[in-house]
Amino acid sequence: MYNIETSDMFHLHCDRDGKGKFVLHGFRINNCFEIVWIDPNHEFYK
Repeated sequence: MYNIETSDMFHLHCDRDGKGKFVLHGFRINNCFEIVWIDPNHEFYK
């Protein structure tokens, strides 16, 4: 339905300076960030 490539995914560090452990992984569709998974300890995808 959305035709999203995994190479288009990115992650956001939710702390100042972009270095926090709490990370949101997802992609952008029409200026909306769609969260795929939440990685509170930045363990799954670095």
